[in-house]
Amino acid sequence: LSLHDALPISLSREEFRDRVREALRSLGEPLALADNPLIHCQAVRARVPTRADVAARAAGLQAVLLEQIEALGGGDRGDAWRRVVRAAYVGPAGKQEAVARRLGLSYSTFRRQLAAATEHIVARLWQFEVE
Repeated sequence: LSLHDALPISLSREEFRDRVREALRSLGEPLALADNPLIHCQAVRARVPTRADVAARAAGLQAVLLEQIEALGGGDRGDAWRRVVRAAYVGPAGKQEAVARRLGLSYSTFRRQLAAATEHIVARLWQFEVE
């Protein structure tokens, strides 16, 4: 474990949002998650031991994101967001146009809901990061 591995990440809000989006897109790819600086974010650090290796941190990031996706549920809007995010990022999704059709949504509605849900996840994780 290097000193860098033990330090919290230092990203701007925009960089943090971009890294969350990247992590969601690579949710099922442990090697891609291992390269994401969010493996050092507070939510992951709270979940995995301090001396955890990169693979354990990547698994921790995956678990944090899956929890955030599930936490979207509750109420019509939250359930719709969770459904869209699951379809886009959990399991084999395919092209977003096809995912939108499979969900019975227009592509613009799908993209709008996906963007709103992603921003909600970013906001929750950012709050944890800065507290």
